[in-house]
Amino acid sequence: MRLILWIYNSYQESILLNRILLFSFMLTFLSGAGGGQVGCIEDSLAGSWKGVGQIIVTWCTQNELQFELDIAPDGTVTGRIGDATIADGKIEQRSALMRWLGNGEYILTGDLSGDLVARESIRRESFVLMFGFDQGFIDAEMNSSGTPWGGKDRMIMKVVNIHFHRRG
Repeated sequence: MRLILWIYNSYQESILLNRILLFSFMLTFLSGAGGGQVGCIEDSLAGSWKGVGQIIVTWCTQNELQFELDIAPDGTVTGRIGDATIADGKIEQRSALMRWLGNGEYILTGDLSGDLVARESIRRESFVLMFGFDQGFIDAEMNSSGTPWGGKDRMIMKVVNIHFHRRG
């Protein structure tokens, strides 16, 4: 009977310890999980960038999308994605939790003016570009605004394997 009580008490202590550890983990990583800091970018990230990515939706006949970004030291961004112009672009550094979960270090959000792919009349309102910056290069992927279904007229455009290099 003592052995059963000892096992039961050990089990209860283990549950309590696991809850304490989980709570500590959540406090550590969630303290910055509400998003990162806008305008908190590395100095070497500022400048003009050019890249190309692979369009992976089936309803677009164009296979690649061109990117041109002008990143200011304060994290604001202008430029072009495909045939569209970036408006109100801003970079935010991801929280420690989001980076730990495997997301890119930075996220660029903005509005789009004009068609992404003019010859196919594909237009979207906004975009999100998730990226990492390492050794002077940017590797990213992009989602446009839209719905998960619906085809060319309203579906999210997904672009992957976007590799940027300095322009000029």
